[in-house]
Amino acid sequence: MASKTNEIRYTDENYVTEQGLKKALGISLIDYIWKGIDNYRYANARRLNLRTITQIPFWYTSTEALYDKYTAFETKLSYLQTEYSKIALDPELKKEADKKVNFIIVKAIAEASCIELDDLSAKALVNGLYHPTDEKQTALLNYFNALRSLTRDLSISSGEDFIAKEYATILGTEDLLSFYRDSDPKNIFSTVIVGRVYESAPCEQINSLMDALWDFINVDSSKGFIKALTTLYYVNYVKPFDLYNPMVASLLGKYVLGQNNLAGIATILPLELLLIPTDRSKDENVEIQKKGDITYFLLYGIDKLTPIIDSLLDEFVSIKKAKIAQEFVAFPQEEIPMEAKPAIEPSPLEKKAATPVEASPESTSNEPAKAQAAPSLPLSPSKIKPIEKVSVERIEQTSDNSLTGSLALSLPKSNLSEKEMKEVARYILETHPNIRKGQANFFASHCTIGRYYTIQDYKKANKVAYETARTSMDNLALEGFYKKLQIKNKYVYTPIKQGE
Repeated sequence: MASKTNEIRYTDENYVTEQGLKKALGISLIDYIWKGIDNYRYANARRLNLRTITQIPFWYTSTEALYDKYTAFETKLSYLQTEYSKIALDPELKKEADKKVNFIIVKAIAEASCIELDDLSAKALVNGLYHPTDEKQTALLNYFNALRSLTRDLSISSGEDFIAKEYATILGTEDLLSFYRDSDPKNIFSTVIVGRVYESAPCEQINSLMDALWDFINVDSSKGFIKALTTLYYVNYVKPFDLYNPMVASLLGKYVLGQNNLAGIATILPLELLLIPTDRSKDENVEIQKKGDITYFLLYGIDKLTPIIDSLLDEFVSIKKAKIAQEFVAFPQEEIPMEAKPAIEPSPLEKKAATPVEASPESTSNEPAKAQAAPSLPLSPSKIKPIEKVSVERIEQTSDNSLTGSLALSLPKSNLSEKEMKEVARYILETHPNIRKGQANFFASHCTIGRYYTIQDYKKANKVAYETARTSMDNLALEGFYKKLQIKNKYVYTPIKQGE
Protein backbone atom coordinates (compact mmCIF):
# COMPACT_ATOMS: atom_id res chain seq x y z
CA MET A 1 0.00 0.00 0.00
CA ALA A 2 2.83 2.36 0.88
CA SER A 3 4.59 1.51 -2.40
CA LYS A 4 1.44 2.29 -4.38
CA THR A 5 1.15 5.61 -2.59
CA ASN A 6 4.71 6.51 -3.55
CA GLU A 7 4.06 5.53 -7.14
CA ILE A 8 1.05 7.81 -7.40
CA ARG A 9 2.56 10.61 -5.35
CA TYR A 10 5.80 10.75 -7.33
CA THR A 11 4.31 10.12 -10.77
CA ASP A 12 0.75 11.39 -10.95
CA GLU A 13 1.09 14.22 -8.46
CA ASN A 14 4.76 15.17 -8.76
CA TYR A 15 6.75 13.62 -11.58
CA VAL A 16 10.16 13.47 -9.91
CA THR A 17 13.57 12.36 -11.10
CA GLU A 18 15.61 9.83 -9.13
CA GLN A 19 17.59 12.62 -7.51
CA GLY A 20 14.38 14.50 -6.85
CA LEU A 21 12.99 11.46 -5.02
CA LYS A 22 16.04 11.35 -2.76
CA LYS A 23 15.50 14.98 -1.84
CA ALA A 24 11.76 14.50 -1.34
CA LEU A 25 12.24 11.51 0.98
CA GLY A 26 15.40 12.80 2.62
CA ILE A 27 17.21 9.48 2.16
CA SER A 28 19.77 8.17 -0.30
CA LEU A 29 18.83 4.47 -0.37
CA ILE A 30 15.77 4.55 -2.60
CA ASP A 31 16.46 1.68 -5.01
CA TYR A 32 13.40 -0.35 -4.05
CA ILE A 33 11.05 2.63 -4.05
CA TRP A 34 12.41 3.93 -7.33
CA LYS A 35 12.05 0.53 -8.98
CA GLY A 36 8.37 0.50 -8.04
CA ILE A 37 7.91 3.97 -9.52
CA ASP A 38 9.76 2.96 -12.68
CA ASN A 39 7.56 -0.11 -13.13
CA TYR A 40 4.42 1.96 -12.63
CA ARG A 41 5.55 4.40 -15.32
CA TYR A 42 6.56 1.70 -17.79
CA ALA A 43 3.20 0.00 -17.32
CA ASN A 44 1.50 3.22 -18.43
CA ALA A 45 3.99 4.20 -21.11
CA ARG A 46 3.14 5.25 -24.64
CA ARG A 47 6.02 4.66 -26.99
CA LEU A 48 6.93 7.14 -29.74
CA ASN A 49 8.52 6.41 -33.09
CA LEU A 50 11.67 8.29 -32.13
CA ARG A 51 14.94 7.24 -30.55
CA THR A 52 17.70 8.95 -28.64
CA ILE A 53 21.20 9.29 -30.05
CA THR A 54 22.05 6.08 -28.17
CA GLN A 55 18.99 4.34 -29.71
CA ILE A 56 16.78 4.32 -26.62
CA PRO A 57 13.09 4.69 -27.60
CA PHE A 58 11.35 7.90 -26.56
CA TRP A 59 8.11 7.43 -24.60
CA TYR A 60 5.83 9.28 -22.23
CA THR A 61 3.77 8.18 -19.22
CA SER A 62 0.00 8.29 -19.63
CA THR A 63 -1.64 7.19 -16.40
CA GLU A 64 -5.28 8.15 -15.93
CA ALA A 65 -4.28 11.18 -13.86
CA LEU A 66 -1.62 12.34 -16.33
CA TYR A 67 -3.93 11.76 -19.29
CA ASP A 68 -6.46 14.05 -17.62
CA LYS A 69 -3.71 16.65 -17.16
CA TYR A 70 -2.76 16.45 -20.84
CA THR A 71 -6.41 16.77 -21.84
CA ALA A 72 -6.99 19.75 -19.56
CA PHE A 73 -3.99 21.55 -21.06
CA GLU A 74 -5.15 20.77 -24.60
CA THR A 75 -8.56 22.20 -23.70
CA LYS A 76 -6.88 25.36 -22.38
CA LEU A 77 -5.02 25.72 -25.67
CA SER A 78 -8.28 25.37 -27.60
CA TYR A 79 -9.90 28.01 -25.41
CA LEU A 80 -6.94 30.34 -26.00
CA GLN A 81 -7.38 29.80 -29.74
CA THR A 82 -11.10 30.63 -29.52
CA GLU A 83 -10.51 33.83 -27.55
CA TYR A 84 -7.66 34.92 -29.83
CA SER A 85 -9.85 34.37 -32.89
CA LYS A 86 -12.37 36.80 -31.38
CA ILE A 87 -9.66 39.38 -30.80
CA ALA A 88 -8.38 38.88 -34.35
CA LEU A 89 -11.73 40.03 -35.79
CA ASP A 90 -10.74 43.59 -34.89
CA PRO A 91 -7.41 44.54 -36.54
CA GLU A 92 -6.65 47.17 -33.87
CA LEU A 93 -7.22 44.72 -31.00
CA LYS A 94 -5.21 42.00 -32.76
CA LYS A 95 -2.32 44.39 -33.30
CA GLU A 96 -2.27 45.33 -29.62
CA ALA A 97 -2.49 41.69 -28.48
CA ASP A 98 0.24 40.60 -30.90
CA LYS A 99 2.60 43.30 -29.65
CA LYS A 100 2.31 42.06 -26.08
CA VAL A 101 2.91 38.40 -26.90
CA ASN A 102 5.61 39.14 -29.48
CA PHE A 103 7.56 41.02 -26.83
CA ILE A 104 7.61 37.84 -24.71
CA ILE A 105 8.58 35.74 -27.73
CA VAL A 106 11.50 37.84 -28.97
CA LYS A 107 12.92 38.19 -25.46
CA ALA A 108 12.69 34.43 -24.95
CA ILE A 109 14.24 33.39 -28.28
CA ALA A 110 17.04 35.91 -27.79
CA GLU A 111 17.88 34.42 -24.40
CA ALA A 112 17.60 30.85 -25.71
CA SER A 113 19.94 31.77 -28.60
CA CYS A 114 22.40 33.65 -26.34
CA ILE A 115 21.73 36.97 -28.08
CA GLU A 116 21.76 40.14 -25.99
CA LEU A 117 18.49 42.04 -26.26
CA ASP A 118 17.28 44.62 -23.75
CA ASP A 119 13.64 45.55 -23.26
CA LEU A 120 13.91 48.74 -25.32
CA SER A 121 15.38 46.87 -28.28
CA ALA A 122 12.73 44.16 -27.97
CA LYS A 123 9.99 46.79 -28.14
CA ALA A 124 11.67 48.39 -31.15
CA LEU A 125 11.84 45.02 -32.90
CA VAL A 126 8.17 44.31 -32.26
CA ASN A 127 7.23 47.79 -33.53
CA GLY A 128 9.32 47.48 -36.69
CA LEU A 129 11.93 50.04 -35.60
CA TYR A 130 14.80 47.68 -34.82
CA HIS A 131 18.18 48.18 -36.50
CA PRO A 132 20.48 45.17 -35.92
CA THR A 133 24.17 45.83 -35.44
CA ASP A 134 25.64 42.35 -35.91
CA GLU A 135 24.97 38.97 -37.50
CA LYS A 136 23.18 37.51 -34.48
CA GLN A 137 20.85 40.47 -34.12
CA THR A 138 20.09 40.28 -37.83
CA ALA A 139 19.17 36.62 -37.38
CA LEU A 140 16.87 37.64 -34.52
CA LEU A 141 15.09 40.14 -36.76
CA ASN A 142 14.87 37.50 -39.50
CA TYR A 143 13.33 35.08 -36.98
CA PHE A 144 10.65 37.62 -36.17
CA ASN A 145 9.95 38.05 -39.89
CA ALA A 146 9.67 34.26 -40.24
CA LEU A 147 7.23 34.25 -37.33
CA ARG A 148 5.06 36.90 -38.99
CA SER A 149 4.83 34.82 -42.17
CA LEU A 150 4.24 31.57 -40.26
CA THR A 151 0.46 31.49 -40.78
CA ARG A 152 0.99 31.44 -44.53
CA ASP A 153 3.86 28.94 -44.34
CA LEU A 154 1.78 26.44 -42.35
CA SER A 155 0.30 25.39 -45.69
CA ILE A 156 3.61 23.76 -46.66
CA SER A 157 2.85 20.04 -46.56
CA SER A 158 6.36 18.75 -45.85
CA GLY A 159 8.03 19.46 -42.53
CA GLU A 160 11.43 19.25 -44.19
CA ASP A 161 10.45 21.78 -46.87
CA PHE A 162 9.01 24.04 -44.19
CA ILE A 163 12.15 24.06 -42.10
CA ALA A 164 14.36 24.58 -45.17
CA LYS A 165 12.38 27.74 -45.99
CA GLU A 166 12.45 29.03 -42.40
CA TYR A 167 16.15 28.32 -41.93
CA ALA A 168 16.92 30.24 -45.11
CA THR A 169 14.83 33.15 -43.77
CA ILE A 170 16.76 33.14 -40.48
CA LEU A 171 20.06 33.20 -42.37
CA GLY A 172 18.77 35.95 -44.65
CA THR A 173 19.26 34.05 -47.91
CA GLU A 174 16.98 32.70 -50.62
CA ASP A 175 19.09 29.66 -51.46
CA LEU A 176 20.78 27.43 -48.89
CA LEU A 177 24.28 26.40 -49.93
CA SER A 178 24.16 23.59 -47.37
CA PHE A 179 21.53 22.09 -45.09
CA TYR A 180 22.37 19.85 -42.13
CA ARG A 181 25.74 20.43 -40.52
CA ASP A 182 28.57 18.15 -41.66
CA SER A 183 30.92 18.66 -38.72
CA ASP A 184 30.87 18.46 -34.93
CA PRO A 185 32.15 20.83 -32.23
CA LYS A 186 35.93 20.61 -31.86
CA ASN A 187 35.88 19.02 -28.41
CA ILE A 188 33.11 16.54 -29.10
CA PHE A 189 34.36 13.85 -26.75
CA SER A 190 34.98 16.13 -23.78
CA THR A 191 32.10 18.60 -24.04
CA VAL A 192 29.44 16.89 -26.10
CA ILE A 193 29.28 13.64 -24.17
CA VAL A 194 29.24 13.81 -20.40
CA GLY A 195 27.86 10.72 -18.70
CA ARG A 196 26.04 9.69 -21.93
CA VAL A 197 24.30 13.04 -22.12
CA TYR A 198 24.72 14.74 -25.51
CA GLU A 199 24.78 18.43 -26.25
CA SER A 200 24.19 17.64 -29.94
CA ALA A 201 24.08 14.62 -32.22
CA PRO A 202 27.20 13.44 -34.07
CA CYS A 203 26.94 14.78 -37.62
CA GLU A 204 26.91 11.27 -39.19
CA GLN A 205 23.63 10.49 -37.37
CA ILE A 206 21.75 13.67 -38.23
CA ASN A 207 20.13 12.47 -41.47
CA SER A 208 18.70 9.30 -39.94
CA LEU A 209 17.56 11.09 -36.78
CA MET A 210 15.78 13.82 -38.76
CA ASP A 211 14.18 11.29 -41.13
CA ALA A 212 12.70 9.64 -38.05
CA LEU A 213 11.36 13.03 -36.96
CA TRP A 214 9.56 13.62 -40.29
CA ASP A 215 7.93 10.19 -39.98
CA PHE A 216 6.91 10.98 -36.40
CA ILE A 217 5.32 14.29 -37.42
CA ASN A 218 3.37 12.65 -40.25
CA VAL A 219 2.26 9.43 -38.52
CA ASP A 220 2.09 9.78 -34.73
CA SER A 221 -1.43 10.07 -33.29
CA SER A 222 -0.59 11.75 -29.98
CA LYS A 223 -2.27 14.99 -28.93
CA GLY A 224 -1.14 17.98 -30.99
CA PHE A 225 0.69 19.76 -28.19
CA ILE A 226 2.50 16.53 -27.21
CA LYS A 227 3.78 16.19 -30.77
CA ALA A 228 4.73 19.87 -30.86
CA LEU A 229 6.65 19.81 -27.56
CA THR A 230 8.35 16.53 -28.48
CA THR A 231 9.42 18.04 -31.82
CA LEU A 232 10.68 21.16 -30.06
CA TYR A 233 12.77 19.13 -27.63
CA TYR A 234 14.05 16.73 -30.29
CA VAL A 235 15.34 19.38 -32.72
CA ASN A 236 17.10 21.27 -29.93
CA TYR A 237 18.54 17.93 -28.75
CA VAL A 238 19.85 16.84 -32.17
CA LYS A 239 20.89 20.37 -33.25
CA PRO A 240 20.96 19.51 -36.95
CA PHE A 241 22.19 22.92 -38.14
CA ASP A 242 25.40 24.84 -37.72
CA LEU A 243 23.59 27.92 -36.36
CA TYR A 244 20.39 29.03 -34.62
CA ASN A 245 19.01 25.60 -33.67
CA PRO A 246 16.69 27.02 -30.93
CA MET A 247 15.03 29.21 -33.59
CA VAL A 248 14.60 26.25 -35.91
CA ALA A 249 13.22 24.13 -33.04
CA SER A 250 10.68 26.82 -32.09
CA LEU A 251 9.41 27.34 -35.62
CA LEU A 252 9.08 23.61 -36.27
CA GLY A 253 7.23 23.14 -32.97
CA LYS A 254 4.80 25.87 -34.04
CA TYR A 255 4.45 24.20 -37.44
CA VAL A 256 3.41 20.95 -35.75
CA LEU A 257 0.85 22.86 -33.66
CA GLY A 258 -0.54 24.28 -36.89
CA GLN A 259 -0.78 20.82 -38.45
CA ASN A 260 -2.79 19.59 -35.47
CA ASN A 261 -5.80 21.94 -35.27
CA LEU A 262 -3.99 24.68 -33.35
CA ALA A 263 -2.97 26.91 -36.26
CA GLY A 264 -4.81 29.85 -34.68
CA ILE A 265 -2.31 30.12 -31.81
CA ALA A 266 0.81 28.77 -33.51
CA THR A 267 2.25 32.27 -33.83
CA ILE A 268 1.37 33.50 -30.33
CA LEU A 269 2.12 30.48 -28.10
CA PRO A 270 5.61 31.30 -26.69
CA LEU A 271 7.22 27.87 -27.04
CA GLU A 272 10.52 29.75 -27.08
CA LEU A 273 10.34 29.99 -23.28
CA LEU A 274 10.85 26.22 -22.99
CA LEU A 275 14.30 26.45 -24.58
CA ILE A 276 15.74 28.76 -21.92
CA PRO A 277 17.84 26.51 -19.64
CA THR A 278 16.77 26.30 -16.00
CA ASP A 279 17.99 24.11 -13.14
CA ARG A 280 14.89 21.96 -13.49
CA SER A 281 15.21 21.52 -17.26
CA LYS A 282 18.91 20.67 -16.99
CA ASP A 283 18.30 17.96 -14.39
CA GLU A 284 15.35 16.51 -16.26
CA ASN A 285 17.24 16.54 -19.57
CA VAL A 286 19.69 14.04 -18.08
CA GLU A 287 16.81 11.69 -17.21
CA ILE A 288 15.25 12.09 -20.66
CA GLN A 289 18.45 11.08 -22.41
CA LYS A 290 19.17 8.22 -20.02
CA LYS A 291 15.72 6.62 -20.28
CA GLY A 292 13.97 8.29 -23.22
CA ASP A 293 11.20 9.51 -20.87
CA ILE A 294 9.92 12.66 -22.59
CA THR A 295 7.22 13.04 -19.90
CA TYR A 296 9.55 15.35 -18.01
CA PHE A 297 9.62 17.85 -20.86
CA LEU A 298 5.86 17.61 -21.50
CA LEU A 299 5.07 18.42 -17.86
CA TYR A 300 7.74 21.11 -17.81
CA GLY A 301 6.05 22.69 -20.83
CA ILE A 302 2.61 22.54 -19.21
CA ASP A 303 3.90 24.09 -15.98
CA LYS A 304 5.78 26.82 -17.85
CA LEU A 305 3.07 27.73 -20.36
CA THR A 306 -0.06 27.50 -18.20
CA PRO A 307 0.50 30.79 -16.30
CA ILE A 308 1.49 32.49 -19.57
CA ILE A 309 -1.75 31.35 -21.21
CA ASP A 310 -3.78 32.52 -18.21
CA SER A 311 -2.02 35.88 -18.42
CA LEU A 312 -2.77 36.16 -22.15
CA LEU A 313 -6.44 35.36 -21.59
CA ASP A 314 -6.61 38.08 -18.93
CA GLU A 315 -4.84 40.45 -21.32
CA PHE A 316 -7.39 39.72 -24.05
CA VAL A 317 -10.20 40.58 -21.64
CA SER A 318 -8.48 43.84 -20.65
CA ILE A 319 -7.93 44.82 -24.28
CA LYS A 320 -11.59 44.21 -25.13
CA LYS A 321 -12.76 46.15 -22.07
CA ALA A 322 -10.53 49.08 -22.98
CA LYS A 323 -11.96 49.10 -26.49
CA ILE A 324 -15.53 49.06 -25.18
CA ALA A 325 -14.71 51.86 -22.76
CA GLN A 326 -13.34 53.98 -25.60
CA GLU A 327 -16.32 53.38 -27.86
CA PHE A 328 -19.03 53.87 -25.27
CA VAL A 329 -17.79 56.56 -22.91
CA ALA A 330 -20.84 58.22 -21.38
CA PHE A 331 -21.79 60.45 -18.49
CA PRO A 332 -23.02 58.87 -15.26
CA GLN A 333 -26.74 58.68 -14.62
CA GLU A 334 -27.04 62.09 -12.92
CA GLU A 335 -27.85 64.87 -15.35
CA ILE A 336 -25.94 68.15 -15.58
CA PRO A 337 -28.30 71.02 -14.67
CA MET A 338 -29.84 72.58 -17.74
CA GLU A 339 -28.34 75.98 -17.06
CA ALA A 340 -24.86 74.43 -16.98
CA LYS A 341 -25.19 72.50 -20.21
CA PRO A 342 -23.34 73.83 -23.26
CA ALA A 343 -25.59 75.17 -25.99
CA ILE A 344 -26.74 72.40 -28.32
CA GLU A 345 -27.65 74.58 -31.28
CA PRO A 346 -25.53 73.73 -34.33
CA SER A 347 -22.56 75.97 -34.97
CA PRO A 348 -22.71 78.33 -37.96
CA LEU A 349 -19.67 76.46 -39.31
CA GLU A 350 -21.60 73.17 -39.16
CA LYS A 351 -24.25 74.56 -41.53
CA LYS A 352 -23.82 75.30 -45.21
CA ALA A 353 -24.23 79.09 -44.94
CA ALA A 354 -27.97 79.38 -45.29
CA THR A 355 -29.32 82.10 -42.98
CA PRO A 356 -27.24 85.06 -41.74
CA VAL A 357 -26.55 85.15 -38.01
CA GLU A 358 -27.50 88.26 -36.05
CA ALA A 359 -24.53 90.25 -34.90
CA SER A 360 -23.77 89.89 -31.23
CA PRO A 361 -23.75 92.97 -28.98
CA GLU A 362 -19.99 93.00 -29.16
CA SER A 363 -20.02 93.16 -32.95
CA THR A 364 -19.43 96.60 -34.44
CA SER A 365 -20.83 98.06 -37.61
CA ASN A 366 -17.29 98.58 -38.86
CA GLU A 367 -16.70 94.84 -39.30
CA PRO A 368 -16.79 93.72 -42.95
CA ALA A 369 -19.39 91.24 -44.06
CA LYS A 370 -16.80 88.86 -45.54
CA ALA A 371 -13.29 87.86 -44.54
CA GLN A 372 -10.71 89.89 -46.49
CA ALA A 373 -7.57 88.14 -45.26
CA ALA A 374 -6.41 84.85 -43.78
CA PRO A 375 -7.44 84.33 -40.16
CA SER A 376 -5.00 85.42 -37.51
CA LEU A 377 -3.65 82.09 -36.25
CA PRO A 378 -0.74 81.76 -33.83
CA LEU A 379 2.52 80.91 -35.55
CA SER A 380 4.05 79.44 -32.40
CA PRO A 381 1.25 77.89 -30.33
CA SER A 382 2.08 77.06 -26.73
CA LYS A 383 2.13 73.51 -25.53
CA ILE A 384 -1.09 72.16 -24.20
CA LYS A 385 -1.45 72.22 -20.43
CA PRO A 386 -2.12 69.04 -18.42
CA ILE A 387 -5.68 67.80 -18.75
CA GLU A 388 -7.97 69.42 -16.21
CA LYS A 389 -10.85 67.71 -14.45
CA VAL A 390 -13.65 70.23 -14.33
CA SER A 391 -16.96 70.28 -12.52
CA VAL A 392 -20.19 71.74 -13.80
CA GLU A 393 -19.44 74.95 -11.92
CA ARG A 394 -16.04 75.13 -13.57
CA ILE A 395 -17.67 74.89 -16.99
CA GLU A 396 -19.84 77.86 -16.13
CA GLN A 397 -16.80 79.86 -15.06
CA THR A 398 -14.73 79.01 -18.14
CA SER A 399 -17.55 79.77 -20.57
CA ASP A 400 -17.22 83.48 -21.21
CA ASN A 401 -20.73 84.69 -22.02
CA SER A 402 -19.31 87.52 -24.06
CA LEU A 403 -17.67 84.99 -26.36
CA THR A 404 -20.33 82.26 -26.49
CA GLY A 405 -21.43 81.74 -30.05
CA SER A 406 -18.45 83.55 -31.61
CA LEU A 407 -15.82 81.82 -33.71
CA ALA A 408 -12.43 80.79 -32.35
CA LEU A 409 -10.88 82.09 -35.54
CA SER A 410 -10.66 85.87 -35.91
CA LEU A 411 -13.25 85.95 -38.66
CA PRO A 412 -16.38 88.07 -39.26
CA LYS A 413 -19.39 87.03 -37.19
CA SER A 414 -21.18 85.44 -40.11
CA ASN A 415 -21.66 82.07 -41.68
CA LEU A 416 -18.83 80.73 -43.79
CA SER A 417 -19.39 79.17 -47.12
CA GLU A 418 -17.83 75.83 -47.94
CA LYS A 419 -15.21 77.66 -50.00
CA GLU A 420 -14.28 79.90 -47.07
CA MET A 421 -13.94 76.93 -44.72
CA LYS A 422 -11.57 75.35 -47.22
CA GLU A 423 -9.51 78.54 -47.25
CA VAL A 424 -9.35 78.49 -43.45
CA ALA A 425 -8.25 74.86 -43.46
CA ARG A 426 -5.63 75.61 -46.13
CA TYR A 427 -4.25 78.48 -44.06
CA ILE A 428 -3.98 76.20 -41.01
CA LEU A 429 -2.07 73.63 -43.06
CA GLU A 430 0.31 76.27 -44.43
CA THR A 431 1.13 77.67 -41.00
CA HIS A 432 1.09 74.46 -38.93
CA PRO A 433 3.09 71.62 -40.55
CA ASN A 434 2.17 69.19 -37.74
CA ILE A 435 -1.54 69.47 -38.54
CA ARG A 436 -3.02 67.02 -41.04
CA LYS A 437 -5.63 67.91 -43.64
CA GLY A 438 -8.47 66.09 -41.88
CA GLN A 439 -7.62 67.85 -38.62
CA ALA A 440 -7.57 71.27 -40.27
CA ASN A 441 -10.90 70.61 -41.98
CA PHE A 442 -12.45 69.51 -38.70
CA PHE A 443 -11.33 72.61 -36.81
CA ALA A 444 -12.47 74.90 -39.59
CA SER A 445 -16.01 73.56 -39.20
CA HIS A 446 -15.98 72.96 -35.41
CA CYS A 447 -14.52 76.06 -33.81
CA THR A 448 -17.29 77.86 -31.95
CA ILE A 449 -16.24 79.28 -28.60
CA GLY A 450 -18.28 77.75 -25.80
CA ARG A 451 -18.95 74.51 -27.68
CA TYR A 452 -17.57 71.18 -26.50
CA TYR A 453 -16.57 68.67 -29.15
CA THR A 454 -15.79 64.96 -28.64
CA ILE A 455 -13.71 62.25 -30.22
CA GLN A 456 -16.91 60.73 -31.55
CA ASP A 457 -17.63 64.02 -33.36
CA TYR A 458 -14.29 63.77 -35.15
CA LYS A 459 -14.80 60.08 -35.88
CA LYS A 460 -18.21 60.76 -37.44
CA ALA A 461 -17.09 63.84 -39.38
CA ASN A 462 -14.01 62.25 -40.95
CA LYS A 463 -15.21 58.60 -40.99
CA VAL A 464 -12.10 57.25 -39.29
CA ALA A 465 -11.35 54.71 -36.56
CA TYR A 466 -11.68 55.73 -32.92
CA GLU A 467 -7.93 55.64 -32.26
CA THR A 468 -7.27 57.88 -35.27
CA ALA A 469 -9.91 60.32 -34.06
CA ARG A 470 -8.45 60.36 -30.55
CA THR A 471 -4.89 61.06 -31.68
CA SER A 472 -6.14 63.72 -34.10
CA MET A 473 -8.06 65.62 -31.42
CA ASP A 474 -5.11 65.37 -29.04
CA ASN A 475 -2.82 66.76 -31.74
CA LEU A 476 -5.14 69.70 -32.33
CA ALA A 477 -5.07 70.35 -28.58
CA LEU A 478 -1.29 70.07 -28.53
CA GLU A 479 -1.04 72.61 -31.35
CA GLY A 480 -3.16 75.10 -29.40
CA PHE A 481 -6.48 74.87 -31.24
CA TYR A 482 -8.48 73.13 -28.50
CA LYS A 483 -8.31 72.90 -24.74
CA LYS A 484 -8.76 69.33 -23.56
CA LEU A 485 -10.98 68.96 -20.51
CA GLN A 486 -12.19 66.00 -18.51
CA ILE A 487 -15.80 66.28 -17.36
CA LYS A 488 -16.36 63.39 -14.95
CA ASN A 489 -15.46 60.35 -17.08
CA LYS A 490 -15.50 61.94 -20.51
CA TYR A 491 -12.98 64.01 -22.45
CA VAL A 492 -14.21 67.06 -24.37
CA TYR A 493 -12.37 69.63 -26.46
CA THR A 494 -13.32 73.29 -26.45
CA PRO A 495 -11.88 75.74 -29.02
CA ILE A 496 -9.26 78.28 -27.98
CA LYS A 497 -9.67 81.77 -29.52
CA GLN A 498 -6.98 82.11 -32.15
CA GLY A 499 -4.78 85.14 -32.72
CA GLU A 500 -4.60 86.15 -29.04
